[in-house]
Amino acid sequence: MARFGIDWRWGIATAGFLILSCANQVVLEPSVLHSPKSGVVQADFSREPQLVWSYNLGAEPSAPAVLFGDILAVPLKNRSILFVNKNTGKKAGGYDLSGVPAGVVFDGRENLIIAEESGNGELLSYSLVDGGVDWRFALNEGGEVPILKRGEFDPAGTVLAVNRGGRIYALRADDGKPLWNQQLAPLSCTPLGTDTVFHLADYEGKLNLVANGKVLQSQKLPSAVLQLEAAQGKLFTGGGDSSISSYSRPDGKLLWKVKTDGKVRSLAVGDSLVFFASTAGAVAACRISDGEKIWDRKLEALVNTPLATGPGVVFVSSAEGRFLAHSEAAGEILWERRIPGGPVGRPILEGNTLFIATTGRRLLAFRF
Repeated sequence: MARFGIDWRWGIATAGFLILSCANQVVLEPSVLHSPKSGVVQADFSREPQLVWSYNLGAEPSAPAVLFGDILAVPLKNRSILFVNKNTGKKAGGYDLSGVPAGVVFDGRENLIIAEESGNGELLSYSLVDGGVDWRFALNEGGEVPILKRGEFDPAGTVLAVNRGGRIYALRADDGKPLWNQQLAPLSCTPLGTDTVFHLADYEGKLNLVANGKVLQSQKLPSAVLQLEAAQGKLFTGGGDSSISSYSRPDGKLLWKVKTDGKVRSLAVGDSLVFFASTAGAVAACRISDGEKIWDRKLEALVNTPLATGPGVVFVSSAEGRFLAHSEAAGEILWERRIPGGPVGRPILEGNTLFIATTGRRLLAFRF
């Protein structure tokens, strides 16, 4: 059974950030969950940023951090979720789990939806304002990262989770009510939710389009897809056959394909370019419209962590803790700094602040 992590020091109010602690729960003031996002910020991303705070997580992150309102939620390998105030870098509470969290998403209201890996695995919805668990759902095997989408005809939001055997479950985000489930081959990368459908790739090399529990389309590709991204009516895939491809949505027509060195595990999409990194240490950019390679750079480092984009730059990191900014237009290195370990998940850029959770058990905030 899950239990709540308590830290009595945080029963205080600070700078509009109210946290009440009592037996068996940590309660966050609702306004901090929906604070306004930073607007357009005048910042020079070509210059190395300043470290504004660093927080010792005490354990290695087990999945990417999630930002909502003033809160950064970091899943940890010590079977807990840690909450940190994004403005001050101070602890805002935490929640202990019965298993290692494989991923978390914010439901857009007042709950975190958490997927656990241990035992049978389960999906649970944890209330950030009253400290209760609103619903649980057994996944029967360890859960992967939960995917949440909400559309015009889906006001409650659909949560997608998959077990290691390839069974996909779709549930309502507000009450955990099962909507549908589908058995596919084990998935090769995190599913992608777009519009009213989900894109799922498996180790058999198939790329599936799933909606309402039905496979609407299935394409057999030369190799397993290792990364999925979507933008501008297109789907982008990084392949185990050392390629990046672009497909139209929703008909799945191949638009272009580019070969590179090494497997492509990292993709990011900008306004006119799609960026990718390979396990051979190459970072490159292709034009979204036709796949023409605009630039290609060798880093002589293993790049298997997610890329991130900012105004005029693409952020690249390596497993050993190199963190670099490349020019979006030409690919030259604008600046580089060392961080304690490689990023876990994609760095989060909000306004002029960049947040990074690392394998070195640190949560970092940089300001441009």
